Amino acid sequence: MADKEWIAKQMSKAISAEESLLETEKHHREQMQTGEVAAVYDRLIKDDEKHLNTLKQIGEKYGTKGGGVMEAAGDVLAGVKSTAETVATSDPFQAVGQDLMMKSNALNYDIAWTRIFREVGDSESATLIDEATAEDEEHERIMRDTLTGIGIVEAVG
Repeated sequence: MADKEWIAKQMSKAISAEESLLETEKHHREQMQTGEVAAVYDRLIKDDEKHLNTLKQIGEKYGTKGGGVMEAAGDVLAGVKSTAETVATSDPFQAVGQDLMMKSNALNYDIAWTRIFREVGDSESATLIDEATAEDEEHERIMRDTLTGIGIVEAVG
């Protein structure tokens, strides 16, 4: 099998990144008390909790102990998260836009992980990540549609 140590280290980063994404989504959800945007966040949080568990399950296979140092993917998402927290998150347009950026970045890492696992012959992990990728693609579409809808409502007002 491939270098388990390298995969474990990188999975640790992926777990940290997903935890960061989930934490930001939960923070933004708290700001959206009701309505369509709140419902979108409820779905994102539910699915991303499942994605986090998937990453942890795969990570255990490779010897990852859980979250880790925020590097690589984690650093990128941490930077976006930091920026997101400085903007008024009570503004749904800003919150959804920031989270859409983070989701798009996570989606790119999902695709890379699927390829990595296929290359090292771990079809089980590749399939699990593929399932998360499909959900993340749907999330990205929903968030884009939500962002557009918010913008239209605010612009027409």
